[in-house]
Amino acid sequence: MKTLELWRWRIRGLTGKVHVTRYRMTEAEAIARDPCAVPEPGTRELRQVPESASELAALSPGKGMRSGLPARGWWRQPVPFIRATLRA
Repeated sequence: MKTLELWRWRIRGLTGKVHVTRYRMTEAEAIARDPCAVPEPGTRELRQVPESASELAALSPGKGMRSGLPARGWWRQPVPFIRATLRA
């Protein structure tokens, strides 16, 4: 797994005003937008990202995206215990 260091940056916009970016980006992305970009203190985030397809496959849940999740419509199923306690 590769670690990305992301920050929100103070950059100069198209109008010439300095503002803080809405989303985090790497240093290379920030410098490409504004060579004078400065990281905003307290906004650092470290993300672990897979480097290969095998690492990505190890993170996926397996048989489709819904494996490990309750069946669709589980909230529509009758729940006798709750109904019995509401009647009492």
